[in-house]
Amino acid sequence: MSKIHATSIALPFGNEWAGVLIIGPSGSGKSDLALRLIMESGARLIADDQTIINQRQTDPITLTATAPKNIIGRMEVRGLGIVPIDFVEKAPIVLAVILCPADKIERLPPEEGYFLEGITLPMLKINAFEASAPSKIKLATKLLISL
Repeated sequence: MSKIHATSIALPFGNEWAGVLIIGPSGSGKSDLALRLIMESGARLIADDQTIINQRQTDPITLTATAPKNIIGRMEVRGLGIVPIDFVEKAPIVLAVILCPADKIERLPPEEGYFLEGITLPMLKINAFEASAPSKIKLATKLLISL
């Protein structure tokens, strides 16, 4: 078990939730992007800004995301403060989203992964403030789920 500086959300796929880690430095748009996915795409918050990662001993081994007890169901929304928001307690992580400036994102990137807790997760680099950012996350997650 470890705690990382990341916001995590869960996207609905059938009767299951697919967890997405949104990773970036303070002010990079983690919470803003998560809020757009929650309000516009049916996602649910797992944890805002701090996510606990647990390893599930399945075959293959998977990682799950949960929130620290003191922030469950709460999100910091710039301009509004800390607000209650729809959440799920945990979800298996299927994608790591790395937030970066638009000029650092390759048009046709090489296949890369994000190494966490001994597991390499599929990774997507995006700019949080692009209008298409939520759609890119939904599409990447859908493609991963259908594999």
